Amino acid sequence: MTLDRRCGAPSFVLRRYRSVQSCAHSPRTRTAVRPCRPITKRIYRKRPKRSRKRKKSVTYYVFLAFYYIGAVIYIYFVVLSPTETERSAVSNNLELLSFLNEYDEKFGNHFDYELSRWFASQIKITSNAEKSQELLGLLDDHDAEMESIAGITSEQLDDFREKQSYAFLSTAVLNNATEDEVGKLVEIYMRTMTFIRARKLQNFTASFLVQPWKTRLSDFEDILISADRRVLDAINSLDMLDNLKSLAKEFWKSYSSAHTPGIKESCLVYRSNSETLDYDEILDRIRVAIMMQVTSCIPPEYEGWDSVEKTKYEEEDFGIHKEP
Repeated sequence: MTLDRRCGAPSFVLRRYRSVQSCAHSPRTRTAVRPCRPITKRIYRKRPKRSRKRKKSVTYYVFLAFYYIGAVIYIYFVVLSPTETERSAVSNNLELLSFLNEYDEKFGNHFDYELSRWFASQIKITSNAEKSQELLGLLDDHDAEMESIAGITSEQLDDFREKQSYAFLSTAVLNNATEDEVGKLVEIYMRTMTFIRARKLQNFTASFLVQPWKTRLSDFEDILISADRRVLDAINSLDMLDNLKSLAKEFWKSYSSAHTPGIKESCLVYRSNSETLDYDEILDRIRVAIMMQVTSCIPPEYEGWDSVEKTKYEEEDFGIHKEP
């Protein structure tokens, strides 16, 4: 059957068909000829449809720009800006930190007063073990009062005070606060760290009375070295002026030395050509003072000791999670 009989193709198509047939049977070609399809059917390439969407006008883009700008302004000034409650909490937390520092300082005077009065008495009615238990009881009472003031446990309080005081200081430095404002917050931070250190030394001294010859030097060193390291690392990490850093370090050295419980500041010995305390020598002086009843390095009695008036503070909400 010929192509024209199968498909009814015209003569000009037959010529094309014969050329394809000759090419298909050529030895170079290995593919078979496709079956004939109707020639009359012509395939047209579809033109792409025109988009019916209109071009967005300039007004639309202007409106979109203002919309996003308004959203950013709202988030910055409304969502991210501190509320009045948050500002009040910040103010109350600063007040709380200052009050706790004052309360700790007065208790430190009372602790040294009880210790020095016991050393000064000619007849020791109370034994070392009994005095140790008495001082530990004072510390427990002080912790309970601090918990009632702050509304959190004593285990959480030291961590809260350290982090909160440092947060206030670092925020002021980042916000380019004045030198006076930064100086006040440096003082609050240093005083806070001093009394956290003093609390641990008070517990060490009270326990030291029982068996001073068995106390390990490493326990005494850990308290002093860890406090110095944390404070100096915190000060060095802040982007403050060099003169402020120097003043902060000097303040820490003098203030922490003056508030070391159980020993006079004049008895704190430094290593030769160094600003590092000679912990071994200091502990030996405290040990001799306890065992030989030598009062030369024991802090003097503080007269006029009285408890701090704290009624209004117990009634205030300082922004800390108090128990309901």
